[in-house]
Amino acid sequence: MAADEIESVFTLAEKNAEGLIHFEKQFKEEVKNRSYGFPYYVQLFGQLALDHTVKGCELPGKIEITKDHLIQGLKDFAEYEPKLEHIYLSVIGDDPARELLLKGLSIQLPNRISQSNVFQYCQKRGLENPKPVLSVLLSARNPQVIYRISDNFVCFCDPLFKIYACTRTPILIREAQDDYYG
Repeated sequence: MAADEIESVFTLAEKNAEGLIHFEKQFKEEVKNRSYGFPYYVQLFGQLALDHTVKGCELPGKIEITKDHLIQGLKDFAEYEPKLEHIYLSVIGDDPARELLLKGLSIQLPNRISQSNVFQYCQKRGLENPKPVLSVLLSARNPQVIYRISDNFVCFCDPLFKIYACTRTPILIREAQDDYYG
């Protein structure tokens, strides 16, 4: 989906809700950035944000769905997805370096992920040599979460797992204001 098509989805939803729902501009931008244009993710993110908004406010009345509602909805999603949680835990094992690298991979916006960008991300956070860690993730077959598409680019096998890994709170590394450290 193009950006204007995503915008029209939310405009139509506001219209169909007869003005009872409003999506803030930052929310729509975040959905555009995180969905990679996939209609499934646009709908999923809208639903997650709406669910979180409705849980947190008294109805009836007009509600505004914000970027914060989306972020919290994604975190809720990450906590209650047992299949993806199992994959996440099996991929990282007990190795903080694997979790850091997985986070570095998952926060990249394009589907074609530049390994050099991820290496820079990891090195800034104290992982001096991320190349062997990437090799471990690439060689994993059960489950296989990433694969190589060229010399410098990798890709997630499942875009939903990529989103899950991005939004899941780390367990082996510490988080500092939207950044991660080993």
